[in-house]
Amino acid sequence: MKAQIIISLLLIASFSYLIHSINEDATPCPGCNVVVIVTDSMRRDSVGAYAGGSLTPNIDELAARSILYENSYSQASYTRPSIATLFTSVNPLDHRTFMSQPADLEPFNINLPQRFVTLAETFSENGYLTEAFVSNMMLDGFGYRQGFKKYSVTDHNDTKVTRRALRFLSETEGPFFAYVHFMDPHLPYTGYENGAPCTVEVAGRSLDVRRSEAQQYFKFKQHLRENGRATPEDIACMRKAYEEEVSIVDAKVGEVLSAIKGRDDKTIVVFISDHGSEFADHGLIHFGHSMYEELIRVPIIIGVPGAKPARHKGIARILDLYPTLLALTGITGPQGLQGQILPPYSENSDVQISVSENHPLLRAAVSLEGKYILHFGTPKFTDLADRPAELSEPLKQQLIAALETKDNKAEPAKKEDAEKLSEKLLQAGYI
Repeated sequence: MKAQIIISLLLIASFSYLIHSINEDATPCPGCNVVVIVTDSMRRDSVGAYAGGSLTPNIDELAARSILYENSYSQASYTRPSIATLFTSVNPLDHRTFMSQPADLEPFNINLPQRFVTLAETFSENGYLTEAFVSNMMLDGFGYRQGFKKYSVTDHNDTKVTRRALRFLSETEGPFFAYVHFMDPHLPYTGYENGAPCTVEVAGRSLDVRRSEAQQYFKFKQHLRENGRATPEDIACMRKAYEEEVSIVDAKVGEVLSAIKGRDDKTIVVFISDHGSEFADHGLIHFGHSMYEELIRVPIIIGVPGAKPARHKGIARILDLYPTLLALTGITGPQGLQGQILPPYSENSDVQISVSENHPLLRAAVSLEGKYILHFGTPKFTDLADRPAELSEPLKQQLIAALETKDNKAEPAKKEDAEKLSEKLLQAGYI
C-alpha cells in the first residue's frame, strides 16, 4: 500500500512538472499556424537586428516584435545535418544524416532515417496541413519530405519558392505548418545584376565572384586552402556581393511576412539560418570546413502572437525549435527529442552547452564562457572569438563530456540513393 502511495505521488509530481514546464505567462498559442523561414548560409552579423546595418529591414521588423536569441547555434556548419536536426530535434551524430565525411569512418545516412518522427509528421498527425517550399537541392528527397503533404523543390530559384509560398498562404485557412527554405545568400553570388565587377586572385588562379558557378567557388576554396590568403580588398569585394544577396533574400522574406498579415493573431513565425559563411575570418571562405562562430552561430527569431518582444542572452539551438513549437501550439511530441523548450516559454529550460557536428572528426561544444573544438583529432579550447583561451577545469570537463563518442550506426544505403546524392552534389557544384 505504501509503495502504491509513493508511486501515485511520483506520478502526480511528474504530471505537475510537465504542466508547469510551460510558462503560462509567455502567451502560448494553441492551434496557431506555424511558418518556419530559413535563409541558407546567412551570417548572424549580416542581420541588422543582431549587428546593426540596413541589409535586412524585413527580418529586423520581425525581430522587433518577436523573441530574439542572441547566442543561438546551428548543430552543423552546412545544410543537410543542420536541417535534419531542425526536423528531428536530434543531434547530428545521432541521426548521422551527413553529406560526406572522411572515407575511413563509419558510413553516414544518405536518407534521414524513418525511425525519427519529424516535426512535420507531428503537426500532420495533429490536424495541420503541412507543406514545404524549398530552394536547396540537397534537401530534394533523402527523407526530408517525411510528414509533408506537399514538398516542392526548385534549384536555387527563390523567386519560384516565394511565389509558391504566397499562393499557399493566400489559399489556406489553417491550421497549417509551412516550411519556406530560401537558398540565398548561398553562393554563387549572381543575383544582383548591377553589381560592380569582382574578381578575386590568389597564386595564379582567379574567381569571377559575380559570374562563376558554384563548382568554381568550391575549387577556388580548395586552392585558397593550399596556396594562402586572399587580399583584404578581394575579400571585401566578395563580402559586398554576398551582402547584396542578403538584401535580395530579405525582400523575399518580407513578401512572406506580408502574406501572413491579417492572421498575425494566429500565426507563429520562426526565422533562422541553417549555418553561416566565412569570408577569410580565419583564412578560408564559405562553410562546412570548420566550427568557427561565423559558421555555427546563427540567427534564431520566434514571433508569437501576443508575446512581448525580448532579447534572450542564454544559449539557444536549432535543436530546441521542435519542442518549443509543440509547446507553443499545445501538441504532445514523440519520445526521444533532445532539445528543450526555449525561454520564455519554459520555466525549466537550462541549456548550458550547444553541440555542433559535421561528422565524427569535426565537432564543437559551445558555452557562454568558452568553446571546445575537435578538428580531425586536434582538440583546442577557445573563447567565443575562436581565439585560444584558458578555461576553468570544470568547464573543460563539461565541454569534453558534451562530445563523448557515440556509436550510432548508419542504415545501409541503397545504390540508387547513393547515386542520387552524388548527382545532387555534382549538380550543386560540391564535386
